[in-house]
Amino acid sequence: MWWSIAGVMFGIAVIVIVELPTLRMANRARERWWFAVLLAVGAGLYIALCLEVSLPSPAGWIITVYKPLGVALFGS
Repeated sequence: MWWSIAGVMFGIAVIVIVELPTLRMANRARERWWFAVLLAVGAGLYIALCLEVSLPSPAGWIITVYKPLGVALFGS
């Protein structure tokens, strides 16, 4: 478990070392922001998965939202 988290952190460091200089040289502040946000979200989700945190399924939210619509349209 801890080795996988260490591997993710190492992978993040490699990605940042490779990608960040390119984004800095091009003066792409907005892309750097999104790069950091998406990398942090992805790393956070993977670390939560490694720690066996119970995460809700996106399918549950979709069913909750669209089930009343299906009942209204099709009556089932």
